[in-house]
Amino acid sequence: MCVNIVKLGGSVITEKAKGEQEINFRVVRNLGLEIKSLMDQGEKFIIIHGAGSFGHVNAQKYGVNRDWSIEKSAYNRKLSGVVKIQNDMHNLNFMVVSTLMECGIKAVGVCTNNISVNRNKKLSYMYIDNIIKYLEHNIVPVIYGDVVNDIGRNPFSITSGDDIILYLSSNINNVRKAVFVMDVDGVYDRDPKSNIEIRRRQRKPQLIDNIYMGKELNIDTRSRGNVKDVTQRMEGKLKSIFEIASLGIDVYCVNGFVRERLKNALVGHSFRGTHIHPEAKDENKS
Repeated sequence: MCVNIVKLGGSVITEKAKGEQEINFRVVRNLGLEIKSLMDQGEKFIIIHGAGSFGHVNAQKYGVNRDWSIEKSAYNRKLSGVVKIQNDMHNLNFMVVSTLMECGIKAVGVCTNNISVNRNKKLSYMYIDNIIKYLEHNIVPVIYGDVVNDIGRNPFSITSGDDIILYLSSNINNVRKAVFVMDVDGVYDRDPKSNIEIRRRQRKPQLIDNIYMGKELNIDTRSRGNVKDVTQRMEGKLKSIFEIASLGIDVYCVNGFVRERLKNALVGHSFRGTHIHPEAKDENKS
């Protein structure tokens, strides 16, 4: 049983830049139809989605991923944030799953905070037996970044979608491909959304088409954007990407706003984006 894992970025499926709790149904539907066309050919999928505007704004507002104070009012404020974020994420997951079902996908939401445990802000354990069972019956489990129980210093902390895709890639057998669906074309040598670079009239950020494990890269992961994000942004994402590739899994980064890019990456057709190869480049090949 070969499995593809697709991570839908929160900035793709929600209006993250605006900070409004609004899902982009059109984009989710387009991506769902591409996934359904491949399921009709026998492919199996796990879908993970980010929090976008449904999670990051309130995570920052309530400081749930910062150290917890023992002072009662501050502690209770963080607890209020935990409850709000978990409920908001449940609602977002319901809307994503409902849209995928409209595409003909047998999808089911999996509540992340019920199956996951962090230790000192790092994902320590996920109960994945049910996820495997769904896959065996051609059901698509849909999981998401959320606030979960933490058995370390703080009672709760955040598990991101990037943490989840790395964990599942490491613990589920026969993962064929992992795809990060983003709001840009792929991995660039510097932040492609930085206005500062444009004002300085420096050369444009360059898309990196292919990345081979073991080859040194020069990537500036510093972000100069204004979007609220509490999950390490590109630096953390690249760390997860490279760890997945080190497992022998092909990883792809594609733009979710452009139709057919997800599908083309999965079927091996030409696409604009980034392919992270698990093997070193064979310099003898022409």
